Amino acid sequence: MTTLLTVFDESALLELVELEKLYLELYPRFIITTPKPMVDIGWPDFADIRQAALLDYDLPFGMVCNRVHQPSVQPTIYLKLKQMVPQLSILTVVVYSSLGWTIVPYEKRIARGFVYEGHHSLEGAVFSIREHLQGVEVC
Repeated sequence: MTTLLTVFDESALLELVELEKLYLELYPRFIITTPKPMVDIGWPDFADIRQAALLDYDLPFGMVCNRVHQPSVQPTIYLKLKQMVPQLSILTVVVYSSLGWTIVPYEKRIARGFVYEGHHSLEGAVFSIREHLQGVEVC
């Protein structure tokens, strides 16, 4: 078993879930995904995330993709992610390398139905989600 590097906020953590390729940190209004080393993330992985956690969110929420291990992500995921997870309001990506930043503008252009942002730190990504969700109407 690969160990998780850090838990963002242990006092607010609802649940920590380990999937085959990544970890999920579940918080009241957002989720942090942290991939394991040397993985490719595709549709089956988002289906696993949805099944394991996203069905629990009935209000608009945010997702942080913590790319600490620089995973390979199929960018076409962002075209239909909102259809798969309608309550997703904002997705932030934490990028740790200059090479990783080269894909962020492309992913942002193809993201549909939710805000997409790149960040240099996990703290900045979570702050952005919290700020965004303050302005989102809850029905």
